[in-house]
Amino acid sequence: MAWLPQLFAQLEDGSIKLILSRYPFDPATVEPSEELALKEAREKIQNITS
Repeated sequence: MAWLPQLFAQLEDGSIKLILSRYPFDPATVEPSEELALKEAREKIQNITS
């Protein structure tokens, strides 16, 4: 299932935020992409913490 596993982050205030709900796929190869997943997760964490 492409939407599992999900990634959450617990912030310093104790709140929990959803970071990734679906693993991204590389459009060129239609394969799951660890590189895209890390990039997306980092961007979302930066947006939450800034």
